[in-house]
Amino acid sequence: MRAINEPSLTSVVVVTANSGPLSIKCVENVLASAATLELIVFDNASVDGQIEAIESRFGGDPRLRIKRNSKNIGFGPACNQAAADARGDWLLILNPDCLLETDTIDRLRSLATIRPQTGLLGVRVVDFSGIVEKASRRRDPELRRALNSLSGLSRFENRWPALAGIEMQKPASDKEVEGVDAVSGACLFLRRDTFN
Repeated sequence: MRAINEPSLTSVVVVTANSGPLSIKCVENVLASAATLELIVFDNASVDGQIEAIESRFGGDPRLRIKRNSKNIGFGPACNQAAADARGDWLLILNPDCLLETDTIDRLRSLATIRPQTGLLGVRVVDFSGIVEKASRRRDPELRRALNSLSGLSRFENRWPALAGIEMQKPASDKEVEGVDAVSGACLFLRRDTFN
């Protein structure tokens, strides 16, 4: 049975599997958002006690639903399970070690609204030191690009574009939105119909 899509509702999907204490902070940050959302935490048979801690601390929040698998079925299949249960018109697939800012969901929805042709948005993933993760914006990992990256030849792509690797060079400007071949799977914002 497919869930009913509710306009203006973002379904945040977090899959856990012995994800550690950062998953509690992830849930806290999602629930601190002012956006209209539901949060589905799908646990893949964790034994680290974190899913119980999440349930104890946030279980009273009606926006949170916790689902459990009896075994670890993997990230992708658990995302599919959660998406089948989600009610939102947009899905935000979020790693349990990602910490959203309070306005991230609203900003993503705004960007998607002014760009109706957009099916999927990624974000600039930044580590605790403020360094942008290279996986935030990449080219399709074709064999030639992968070999250029592995061999180090991609460092010459400014002179010879045919030597481009998987990682894209830093953009010349700090554009809010840019087209890329691949984004990080740590935080994916996509239309329900795109997901389907």
